Amino acid sequence: MPSAVGSDRAEESWRAPHLAPFDVMFTTEQRLDQELMDAAADAEPLADRMAWLVRLRWGAIGTVLVVVAVAAVLRVVETLPQLLATVGLLALGNVIFWRWSRSLPDTGPRAEAENLVVVQVLFDLTMLMTLLHFSGGADNPFVMLSVFHMAIAGLLLPLHKAMIIGLGAGLMHGALVLAEAVALLPHHPLNLAGHAEAEVTLGGPLWQSPLFMLGYLVAFGVTEIGVIYFVHNLVKRIREAEARRRAHERVAQSRERLARIGGLAAGVAHTIRNPLHGVMNCVDILQAQLPPDDKGTAEVLDLMSEGVAKIENVTSRLLVLTREGPAQRAATDLRVLVQDALQFANMRAMARKVPVEVVAGDVAPLDVDPERLTEALANIIDNAIDACREGDRVTIRVEALRDPAGVRIEVEDTGEGIGADDLGKVFDPFFTTKPIGEGTGLGLAITRQVVEDHEGEVSVTSQPGGGTTVRIDLPRAGERTT
Repeated sequence: MPSAVGSDRAEESWRAPHLAPFDVMFTTEQRLDQELMDAAADAEPLADRMAWLVRLRWGAIGTVLVVVAVAAVLRVVETLPQLLATVGLLALGNVIFWRWSRSLPDTGPRAEAENLVVVQVLFDLTMLMTLLHFSGGADNPFVMLSVFHMAIAGLLLPLHKAMIIGLGAGLMHGALVLAEAVALLPHHPLNLAGHAEAEVTLGGPLWQSPLFMLGYLVAFGVTEIGVIYFVHNLVKRIREAEARRRAHERVAQSRERLARIGGLAAGVAHTIRNPLHGVMNCVDILQAQLPPDDKGTAEVLDLMSEGVAKIENVTSRLLVLTREGPAQRAATDLRVLVQDALQFANMRAMARKVPVEVVAGDVAPLDVDPERLTEALANIIDNAIDACREGDRVTIRVEALRDPAGVRIEVEDTGEGIGADDLGKVFDPFFTTKPIGEGTGLGLAITRQVVEDHEGEVSVTSQPGGGTTVRIDLPRAGERTT
């Protein structure tokens, strides 16, 4: 099996069942936040969300027009031309953003689309602050509409870009309030009491208090940032749950297909083993009775014996793969178990001139099925050696785990590596990257079955040309993974 060492490697992992029948985890070594955003983009492209944002803005423009019209009829505002001009500018900006979003390629960089959303939301906030300036400034209760912009940022953007929106909103609103408070900008009061206020700056004695002004701006900023953080984390949790649900569905479908295949394979294996053993016995008898000088017949019988042995190997491994029943556990020193598994691969490693190093820490014995786990490790070590060329090396590590308590066995090689397209298939029965005739594709399938029976987790991390690492985490009794 080809291999990888490096921070950019892809990873495929399987977690064995505990409370649920099957629990599969697909992880990468990137930040979870960005991973979830990218995963959600597969189901709902960001371009669709930008189109939704354009439609939402048209709805907001219509609502603002209605509110401005009502305010004008009731003579609540005296800046009708300025308000209408601001709404017109908002509509023009929406047309520009609509055309801009349509010009983005469907498969273009995601960051470009995200940056467009940032520009749109900041533009909307600027228009909102302009509308507020011409309609009472901070006295206008519609200032809290900025919370919608924070929710949109938390919904559509990564956290760091959404926080830029929150910072921009706080700075714009703070600048507006302070500029009107010190008469740097004219204050346009609302005529809510039936007559215009006489003050040039923000009305009321509270707005003249520096302590109140500071408290107001701090409360505004905390509210904006809090909304972003809450919405972003809520959306992240929903997307994570959805990704896990889809993974469970994929695994359930895969396991159902494999169960049918496994039942058929077990039946075939049982059916052909008896006649196969008969053929093997006949070949042995013929070889024993063959005259020493009959070289041609000897070569034919040797080929027959080799071919039948390969068939026997495949049928035996199929029976192991489909074998049911609990593991026969016993307290086992996994350092000794690794050495036992390595015995099966030593000759191959020497033949390929691939050094194998074992780094074993201080680990307590673990309750495992030594026979089955030895076979699983031997499969992994064989794959690692096969992936190596002369000059490469294989390292086997055994170390204790604290959370949850258990033992980790890691087999790392510096060989060819596995391509991203193949990485997701490495646990499938009969899938192999080895040349025809050199592998059955059952090694990692059997390993997964063994780890599943021990309620552990097996993962494969790889990068083409960078090597492969197979990691097995086995929990102690009472410390099962969930």
